[in-house]
Amino acid sequence: MVSVEFRSVAPGTCSWCGKDKNEVVTVVFSDRTFDGPVDLCWADFRYATRLKVAAAEKKTMARPTPASDGDA
Repeated sequence: MVSVEFRSVAPGTCSWCGKDKNEVVTVVFSDRTFDGPVDLCWADFRYATRLKVAAAEKKTMARPTPASDGDA
């Protein structure tokens, strides 16, 4: 699971693409991958979210399953 705290939406410069945008969201991700809040345009926010969800799913899939009691 990935949690995101939205702090603001305002015109500004995206931290990833470096472009000035009409709307930039200031967010904090629960996994603390960035130092404090980060400003992202909507396209880069969607991209970052996809990367984080894929990483979380990969982590979940990599967990070992408990051994059975031999009931099979």
